[in-house]
Amino acid sequence: MNKKILPIIALSGYAVAYFGCANLQGKLNTAENKIITLREIQGKTIEKNAVMITEIEKLRSENAVMKAELNNEINQNTHIDMPITDIAAIPDETFRNVAINYPDIDPGFAYAMFLLETARGTSEVWINHNNPAGIITLDGSGEYRHYDSKEEGIDAMFHLIQYYAVNGRNTPLLLRQVWAEEPRTDEIIDIWREVHGGNGNDKKAN
Repeated sequence: MNKKILPIIALSGYAVAYFGCANLQGKLNTAENKIITLREIQGKTIEKNAVMITEIEKLRSENAVMKAELNNEINQNTHIDMPITDIAAIPDETFRNVAINYPDIDPGFAYAMFLLETARGTSEVWINHNNPAGIITLDGSGEYRHYDSKEEGIDAMFHLIQYYAVNGRNTPLLLRQVWAEEPRTDEIIDIWREVHGGNGNDKKAN
């Protein structure tokens, strides 16, 4: 081979290698730039998410305050002896059949009490003793009363609610203060809303 050609071939090979490396370096630079851009986008996204989370927490806090104020209003000023719940909203036929005999007691409130006191119809006292609301005997023993049927137990609960209402315990708070050591009126009001919403998740009494 001509000795003059060898340096040219060598230079050509070097140029190919050089330009190949330069091309690779260009690709690497492009990739690095893309990574930087993605990181910037990610950073902005994280920042936006943080802002959104802050706004959501703020709304939740405001909602909790409004809910507490509304519950307080219902607790103190809604009369359970002035019914506001359509009896048809009660999903259980047994409960409706008893409630219809007490037109002066809100059936939604009574049903909410039943669901709370019986853990939505699953408590042992309800299943084995037909006691819908933690009603105790009058002999001072503190034992829960036994009723022969679900209807009898529900009727006893309505009768007791009516007794307290007639004697001035006619708001959720006033009634629950004498019914249980822990009134838990907020929970009852939440369940009462479910009944009005008709979401179908309420446990049946029978």
